[in-house]
Amino acid sequence: MQATVHLLCGLPGAGKTTFARRLAAERGAVLLNADDRMIVRHGTNPPACDFPAFAAAVFEELWVETARHVAAGRDVILDWGFWSRADREEARQRVAAAGATAKLHWVRCPDDVARSRTLERTAAMKAGALEINGAAWDLFRTKFEPPGEDESVVLVDGTAS
Repeated sequence: MQATVHLLCGLPGAGKTTFARRLAAERGAVLLNADDRMIVRHGTNPPACDFPAFAAAVFEELWVETARHVAAGRDVILDWGFWSRADREEARQRVAAAGATAKLHWVRCPDDVARSRTLERTAAMKAGALEINGAAWDLFRTKFEPPGEDESVVLVDGTAS
């Protein structure tokens, strides 16, 4: 049976990680979270000037792990946002090259809920939380490209997460 790689798309605070944990438990899938890996490698507040390079290295590391799991026939959940159409398309191509099927889930909730959750998480510095202040969340919102109807996306309501 062909492995499935679940791509979780959405803004910080939308409920991606909560959904990812539930999906991993239901499917017996491997959960790979980019924020967790970033924190291990670079702390909770990496310098903004270094963040793109740090993130690229973390993503590449997680792609290597994904390919290993897929080769072993395991489903994988990639919990890292996939904010742009280009990122999602590249992910689909990588998944196909690894011999798996990609399934895109867009976890969403009202922006005010996602922003509030993110700020509360940062204030409490819960485990696995990158520091994201209000200005950063607002910037991230402007960079997010919602999936188009042509992207075969599964909508997930993250409001109750």
